Amino acid sequence: MTGKAIRPTNSNSGVSAVASVTLKKLVEPLKVVNMDNKEYSLMMEIVLFNPESSCLRNREVVRAHRKRSHISLKEYTDKHSSGDLGGLGSSCVSSPRSSRSVQRSPSN
Repeated sequence: MTGKAIRPTNSNSGVSAVASVTLKKLVEPLKVVNMDNKEYSLMMEIVLFNPESSCLRNREVVRAHRKRSHISLKEYTDKHSSGDLGGLGSSCVSSPRSSRSVQRSPSN
């Protein structure tokens, strides 16, 4: 995390608006977790590499990269966790599918 401010210009004002929303909704809440740079970069890879994006040519490549990042994050946090939060790896990234699958209960 560099902490550099993104200043809007006429040519990138749309990008700046997206960056601002991303910072407010994703990055700011993660500061509470006290992630180090490695955890942060792996988490951003998981968040930003969306295999469901409509502009992708090969979703399987992105899906595989995201899964590798997810596994790396879990392994890293399990190894480096101080235990005060139970490890980001064990609480937030318990399985690659947990972030996108919703279990449905059988209807009666």
